[in-house]
Amino acid sequence: MKYPVPEKQIILALSNGDERAFEAIYGQYFQSVYLFVQGYVKSPDLAQDICQEIFMKVWDNRERFVKVLSFRHYLFTLAKNHTLNHLRSISRSNVSIQELLRYYPLEEQTTGNSIQEKEYEKFIQRAFENLSPTAKQVFDLCREKQMTYDQVAKEMGFSRDAVKKYMVQTMKTFRSLISGPLDIHFCVLLYFSIDYILFK
Repeated sequence: MKYPVPEKQIILALSNGDERAFEAIYGQYFQSVYLFVQGYVKSPDLAQDICQEIFMKVWDNRERFVKVLSFRHYLFTLAKNHTLNHLRSISRSNVSIQELLRYYPLEEQTTGNSIQEKEYEKFIQRAFENLSPTAKQVFDLCREKQMTYDQVAKEMGFSRDAVKKYMVQTMKTFRSLISGPLDIHFCVLLYFSIDYILFK
């Protein structure tokens, strides 16, 4: 098959396993998908890796395309979902998130987005209900009242290490409760909350 040809024909050829059709789709869409993904993750290297994974999924799922009405819509929906799922995994990896934060604008790290901050607060409230009474009290003093571990230890009659142990366990609980795709602002807010609490 010669290219260029109508995209519907390329998609049909792709669904039948035509590697040249895949190369044509890759060449046509890679840059726009890359820019779309980079808008979420900021890091050029990370965006490149995620894009490669997205197009691998395109190839793996090629037989489905005969039933897809809009390939472009399918591709960018796939790109968004895959990117957000990747960000969810990053929120559990200090190494990966350091790479992400190298490129994430400082003003977005610190001020965030008001809608996402509200979602973050809702998550904190839901997660809070899963804590023991003592862990709730420790978390409230550390986070809401901005007290240091030493101050909380004195307030509650615990050792500093005991207070920190409660906070470490609380953060593990929060991470275990994360489900569904997370927006980049949410990941950053959660990371900085954990970073602040655990290393204060």
